[in-house]
Amino acid sequence: MKKFFFIAKNLILSLRLISVAVSVLILLASYSLIHMSPQIGILCGLIATTCFVMSFNDWYDRIHDHEKKNKSFAFKESTIFKIWISYLALIAFIANFYIFLNVSWLAGTLLLLLASLGLVYGGFRRIPYLSALTVSISQSLVVFLARPQTGYALSQIVLALTVFAIIFGRETLKDLQDSAHDVSWKKTLPALKGNVRGSQVVLCSHILLLVVLAVLTVFVGNIFILLSLVSTGIILLRIYNDPRSLPTNVNKRLLDLACILALAGVYFVR
Repeated sequence: MKKFFFIAKNLILSLRLISVAVSVLILLASYSLIHMSPQIGILCGLIATTCFVMSFNDWYDRIHDHEKKNKSFAFKESTIFKIWISYLALIAFIANFYIFLNVSWLAGTLLLLLASLGLVYGGFRRIPYLSALTVSISQSLVVFLARPQTGYALSQIVLALTVFAIIFGRETLKDLQDSAHDVSWKKTLPALKGNVRGSQVVLCSHILLLVVLAVLTVFVGNIFILLSLVSTGIILLRIYNDPRSLPTNVNKRLLDLACILALAGVYFVR
């Protein structure tokens, strides 16, 4: 029984549910901006696709994580993990194919594109900057799963650009904190331009989020946005000098919390 719970726990952790929540809230915020009710089918397709991509990323990194980061579950339980990924891939494919045929061909195509980017993401690690760019582009594309009949709104484009900048900063932060392990594994901005430049990119993305939230707080006055403004300000102060000075998980969780609060604020402003 103990072995079962150990396996179940690690399989669930591979889904990166916080990242899934961020993706879902990006889509909900996009629906809110165009005053359109969320389509449950598309939301389910996004969840299935994101869960598959996250777990597949753990599988692709299993050897590197085992040797460099002391994360060995996918490496040691490779058979179980392959079955898990196959199950997730099947669910994502069925969901996206159904969406393509019965809900929206555009949303179905975008979801299949997101799944494809997740599959090839590992191969982009050796191409300068492309790993962080791929994640940022994928998250910004989520905005366009919500499409009104009259075409995309300017507010959605602004949301997509903001999401791109913030996620790129988050990925750069992660690259900074993993630089000691990933020096020969990924060609990231910190690896190519140094930690100082990487810190500047992270700082700029946080300032952008802070400015956007401050503007929304002044003109909208939503409590969720105000909470996000405060939490993001705290993050900004704590990582200003050296993002690597904080434990990796604490840093990313705080930033994820700020993003979740911000997106929730946008969604509830109707």
